[in-house]
Amino acid sequence: MKIGKNKKKKNKQFSEENLGHKTKEKVSGGLEGKFKNIFENTNDGVVFLDKFGKILEINKKTAEIFGGTKKELVGKNFTKTGLFSVKELPALIRNFTNALTGKTAYLKVSFKNKKGRQVFLECSTSFLKISGSIMIMSLMRDVTEREQAESVLQRQAQKLGERVKELNCLYELSKLFQEQGDSPEKLFQGTVDLISQGWQYPEVTCARVTFEGREFRTENFKETAWRQTSDIIVTGKRGRHDRGLLPAGEAGGR
Repeated sequence: MKIGKNKKKKNKQFSEENLGHKTKEKVSGGLEGKFKNIFENTNDGVVFLDKFGKILEINKKTAEIFGGTKKELVGKNFTKTGLFSVKELPALIRNFTNALTGKTAYLKVSFKNKKGRQVFLECSTSFLKISGSIMIMSLMRDVTEREQAESVLQRQAQKLGERVKELNCLYELSKLFQEQGDSPEKLFQGTVDLISQGWQYPEVTCARVTFEGREFRTENFKETAWRQTSDIIVTGKRGRHDRGLLPAGEAGGR
């Protein structure tokens, strides 16, 4: 009777253990499936590499970012994908090396993908150890639209800055004529100085006004190959206004 009871007890324990293992496998398999789903469908690119830089796995977003297929990237060293220029590779290699030492490395990179689209990425690269194997995981966020929007804003801000500078120049000229209207010499000299400051690159701009045999020039004036000339007429008398750009290294010279 005891033997039968012990046998039933052992069978019950085995069944419970077996059920436990199956439950764990089921849960594990479910979790693996969920993580796989997250990995494949996340909005950021995810790349796993070995310690030598060979690409082990990528998700759908990564393939979309690089403009190719998984087969074109998986198995290749990241330095030999043909996507990054010689200028960009040193920074990428430093980023990868830092990750191997256990540091989380951040990098912003730009390149043309396989479809010819200019792409801007923010990358975070970190060290992983899974089942004794060293791996590197790189998360990549496509910030192309943001970079393009910022570039447009910068250009607009630059244009606005130029318009503001031109308006300031006109205001100062108006003020000059009010204050120095009875002195032609001060008017000409003040006009030369103000107009050169209203130019796009005032630090390398020089100017000169020639009128009735007299010259009025900025302190840094020099004859240069890069210049514009226009006629000026004051009370029926003709003069000339010269504006030039100074060669590199001569800005601010007298």
